[in-house]
Formats: sequence, C-alpha cells, structure tokens
Amino acid sequence: MTLSQYFQQRDTPIPESPVGKTMARILEKYPEMTFDAARAEAVLLLADAAKRRVYRAPQVLSVEQKAAQAASMAQFVASRKSPLVLVEA
Repeated sequence: MTLSQYFQQRDTPIPESPVGKTMARILEKYPEMTFDAARAEAVLLLADAAKRRVYRAPQVLSVEQKAAQAASMAQFVASRKSPLVLVEA
C-alpha cells in the first residue's frame, strides 16, 4: 500500500494536515516503519512540539542524526563542567 492509498482510507488524516505531513517525513527517513507506527510517532512529535513556548514543526531525525546530536550535547556538557574548587575558610 502506498502513502496516498493509506490517506484515502476512512479513518486516516488528510495528507495536508500536520499529522499527515509529519507522517510523510517520518516514512521518508524510516521506510520500514508501518503507517500506524508512523502516525503514532507523528502524534507524539506534534504533542511534544505543542508544549513549547514557540511552536515549530517537529524535527524528524534518523538514528545517525540522533546519535550525532547526543554526542554533540555530551561534548558540550563535558566542556562546560568546571572543576570543583574547595575554599577553606
């Protein structure tokens, strides 16, 4: 079944909706994912984005992009740690 055939079914979002657009982006990055799993992931990403002060469309990251982002954050946190300085009074 293609994505356009999925969207033509009765209980599915329309392709131009935020869920439909996010589903399409998820399925581009994860072609092995099922339509229902992609829809659930899209709903979760949009719910998370809606909690933020400034609403932006959610990022859809591949496994490699998630790992690179985590490594970058770990490197940033490690560089920001200052050594503990004990001051005797």
